[in-house]
Amino acid sequence: MVEAIIQMSQSMNLKVIAEGVETQQQLEMLRELSNEVAIQGYLISKPLPLAEIDVFFEASTGAGQTIGWSSSG
Repeated sequence: MVEAIIQMSQSMNLKVIAEGVETQQQLEMLRELSNEVAIQGYLISKPLPLAEIDVFFEASTGAGQTIGWSSSG
């Protein structure tokens, strides 16, 4: 079902956000289906107060991680 939703969304030129990703296994499954799915969930970060968001983004992108859409999106 997840694969069908991703394929349908991409055929309509829509961006896909997978919410609630909590395990490495879930992330790997999503990446196998498409490298253009944005990820949201506790695996990436717990909910943050507004004051901590900039620090999170700076630390994450500084460590070579990509946050947000893939380079093709």
